[in-house]
Amino acid sequence: MVNKPSGPTSHDVVDGVRRALGIKRVGHVGTLDPFADGLLVLLVGRATRLAEYLTGYDKAYRATLRLGATTDTEDCTGTLVEEKAVPDLSVEGIEGVFARFEGRIRQRVPAYSAVKVDGERLYRRVRRGADVDTPVREIEIYSLTLVEYDSPEITFDVECSTGTYVRALARDIGEALGCGAHLVALTRTRVGLYELADAVSLDKLKADGVDACLADKAFVPAAEMLPDFPTVGISEEDASNIGNGRDVTRTNIAKDAGDGAMVKLVLEGRLAAVGRITGDSVRPVKVFIS
Repeated sequence: MVNKPSGPTSHDVVDGVRRALGIKRVGHVGTLDPFADGLLVLLVGRATRLAEYLTGYDKAYRATLRLGATTDTEDCTGTLVEEKAVPDLSVEGIEGVFARFEGRIRQRVPAYSAVKVDGERLYRRVRRGADVDTPVREIEIYSLTLVEYDSPEITFDVECSTGTYVRALARDIGEALGCGAHLVALTRTRVGLYELADAVSLDKLKADGVDACLADKAFVPAAEMLPDFPTVGISEEDASNIGNGRDVTRTNIAKDAGDGAMVKLVLEGRLAAVGRITGDSVRPVKVFIS
């Protein structure tokens, strides 16, 4: 887990980790816009194959919006579109508007986003001057909490489902308050069970080296990832069967897991495979031993 600074892209951070670790295979679980900072969950080596199981995690952010101004990108990197006077607002009034956005809501995707429409990313369509019909998605806001109101800026904490655009949320809050808004700061504080407080900075990783940072909570062994998957200890014989592409007999393995459930098969603290319960067997889906 890396604490991304504001400025570089997520891919810049990935490249920096590749160089610091001397490993080519480094992937990410959800990017952050360049102006944003905070938690990036990265996968290293064979663990990159776990990415598909991690992308659906809920997320948490601390964000600041600025009232009275809208931009084409809905954040501070864009061009000013419109300015309006900021009305006199009370904390109670702002919290009342926040309450409207909690729960399952429909959110219009920003035009400047990587979402694909007819096979083309929206931001590319916008930049070449094409008509853009931005899709609307259903998301869930688990909590939306006012942290500070210092007109014209509002700082808030939000916990939300994957797929939520916080800059679109800032846009919609501004519209609801009658004066428009755009996002000026964004920090991701959590991805699933992973917390920003446990992340290591790229500068620390480069300066101190891998060995000095391995004891940090920032480095999570593959066997400890996917906490939603039951962990099943296996024998050397089971590991040999898995390595040769064979199923593992279900005897004493994940008795409480239903048919089709995903499990982690672990040998002496190492992730041997991710498997699926199939009848009386566990069928390896992704194998990490040879």
